[in-house]
Amino acid sequence: MEPVKERISACLADISMWMATHHLKLNLHNTELRFIPHRTSPLQALSITVDGTMVAASRSARNLGMVLDDQLDFMEHIRATARSCRFLLYNIRRI
Repeated sequence: MEPVKERISACLADISMWMATHHLKLNLHNTELRFIPHRTSPLQALSITVDGTMVAASRSARNLGMVLDDQLDFMEHIRATARSCRFLLYNIRRI
């Protein structure tokens, strides 16, 4: 597991360095680590430290409005969309 952790950490450090070279900043507080394994993997509990900030693995992540989970079955996205629709319909009903 250590070689994988080191490779991912080095990759994130390279991305951070490239962004700094191009006058951009990688916001590590909003960075999420996602593993999409074929089967259950011990790497799902992996956490990586980059520039003194720990990036932990998460089960789901939002990207461009889509919620992607580790199973890629879109259930998290469907739940979030349904919750939002219920809230909006409740507000319309009150009007």
